[in-house]
Amino acid sequence: MVDPKETTDDAFLGGALRILQPKTGFRAGMDSLLLAASIDGRGHILDVGAGAGVVGLDVRQLYALTFGLGLACVGAAGALLVTIADAAPALGPAYTLLAFIIVIIGGMGSMTGALVGGVLIGVSEALAGFLFAPSMKSMFSFALLIAVLVLRPQGLMGQRP
Repeated sequence: MVDPKETTDDAFLGGALRILQPKTGFRAGMDSLLLAASIDGRGHILDVGAGAGVVGLDVRQLYALTFGLGLACVGAAGALLVTIADAAPALGPAYTLLAFIIVIIGGMGSMTGALVGGVLIGVSEALAGFLFAPSMKSMFSFALLIAVLVLRPQGLMGQRP
């Protein structure tokens, strides 16, 4: 039997699935809800899919839920983007490259880092367009990327491997 004093409260959110941790029905339900609703819950299912199935989570349903949430986010982003830019086949690569730069600056695997990277890129592009020429916005994004890669290769909020 596992001693409750040796267990922690981060069964799902702490990154490790402890199957032997004693739980009440309420706690197991809350863990399931947090796993399904958390931004990084899909990563936990990918890491420990068998363990998620053992504790009673429907892994296929959670995969479908995360896929649906991803599609909804992409659909909303596309609907908002088409209001400020013409829809053309050449539209995708520029924004994909910008998203890649944001993720690299923030740190791979860090949602907070992606948010910080997005804000930094947005502010730097706005200032570059205002203070210099609007055509120099991309140059500042790439300069910021190079600076982060030289000074902190894992990104601003990334963890060292």
